[in-house]
Amino acid sequence: MKKWLLTTALAIIDIALLVLIVVSAKSTGNGSMEMPATTEEASTAEVTSPTDTKTVTSPAETTVTQTQDENTESIPEVTTFPGTSVPETSPAATEESETFRDISSYNTKELPHINDFKWVTPEILNGVCPDEAEILYFEETLGGWKCYIIENETEVERLANMELTGGTMEEMQLRFDWYYIRSGGKDGEVYEDNSPDSVFEGYVNDDGEIEAEGPGRIRVTDIYVIGDHMYAFGTISWPDGISGSLLLVRP
Repeated sequence: MKKWLLTTALAIIDIALLVLIVVSAKSTGNGSMEMPATTEEASTAEVTSPTDTKTVTSPAETTVTQTQDENTESIPEVTTFPGTSVPETSPAATEESETFRDISSYNTKELPHINDFKWVTPEILNGVCPDEAEILYFEETLGGWKCYIIENETEVERLANMELTGGTMEEMQLRFDWYYIRSGGKDGEVYEDNSPDSVFEGYVNDDGEIEAEGPGRIRVTDIYVIGDHMYAFGTISWPDGISGSLLLVRP
């Protein structure tokens, strides 16, 4: 009987000790979970795939980035030839280049005089324009001019008023109102006030020159402006074979 009691008591003690060991083991496990992670463990935990990484940005920043990317893709590459660049032309510059002079300040019906043509030099008669000459648009040549003709073979000089009219470069009219003719000095002076006008029908050719036909043939090769005067030079020929220089000035 005593032996059975002793055996039972020992068994109870063994069970109590086992329970204490189990409880102690659980307490030790819970403490290790609360310990801070080591540097190596922290580095391992931060390693993620690129697709899993998310950067927190504001909606405004996201919109700007996307817009810049879209604009960058939509802008085509500009190709220029070697040695050239893309010109930058403002609307104001374009309008200025198409603005014509007011010819009302140049247009003239004043009778011509030989002194109006003192600007004529041998270089002018050979078709050489002065360096400061500025070429005119066709629209700026319309209206009245003083005209001086020197015939080469006879040295006859003529003065006239010339009117250039026409709506287009393909169709224009040159009308000469003859005023004065001189041949062989003052003894050969004749006023032609009552002479009929001469009309030439013409156009602007591919070289920018005025060609006209009527009682003869006219070719105006240079029309330009210097300061407050407009000048023109050309040639005139008649059916009898006589030719000469045609000079115009205004006002």
